[in-house]
Amino acid sequence: GGGAAVNNSHGGLLFALGLRGHLGALAMTDIYEYLTQGAETTTVGVLLGMAASKLGTCDASVSKMLCLHIPSLLPPPFTEMDVSSVAQIAAVAGVGMLYLGSAHRLMTEFLLGEIGRKPMSDKIADREAYVLSAGFALGMVNLGKGKSGAAAGLQDLKIEERLGQYLTGGQEPSGRGSADPGEAARR
Repeated sequence: GGGAAVNNSHGGLLFALGLRGHLGALAMTDIYEYLTQGAETTTVGVLLGMAASKLGTCDASVSKMLCLHIPSLLPPPFTEMDVSSVAQIAAVAGVGMLYLGSAHRLMTEFLLGEIGRKPMSDKIADREAYVLSAGFALGMVNLGKGKSGAAAGLQDLKIEERLGQYLTGGQEPSGRGSADPGEAARR
């Protein structure tokens, strides 16, 4: 009914306010209230809007808010939290926006790991959207840092090589093959 249309419009408005830089004026208590009211589109609007509002700043409070919506960044007892896949996808995209051009090492490692992580559920379409979002975020975090990441001190992560391995189903470029992309790093 009409309630869904109102929530969609409200979520869109919050995102638009964030794009214009106005969501930063809200107190974190107000943000918390929006995030806990349960409407998925409102949550997405707030997550993306806050990230857009703090574009490229690496703001700690917005980072915490985004990370709370990404179960793989939470400690073990909380990884089973019920966060919708749409909110997770938005939070990952928000990480890219928040850390835009920073070459933040921890976020780069996290996003690389998410792209190569084996699916934890049977939601294939959601998994593809999540990985796509992680790929965009990885690109945003490292935007303008050069092909190898050397300018940002990330060359040891072998970003390009690892992404190539993910594209070929985990096969190493030499053809020895490994289903686990981390296996080569442990040798």
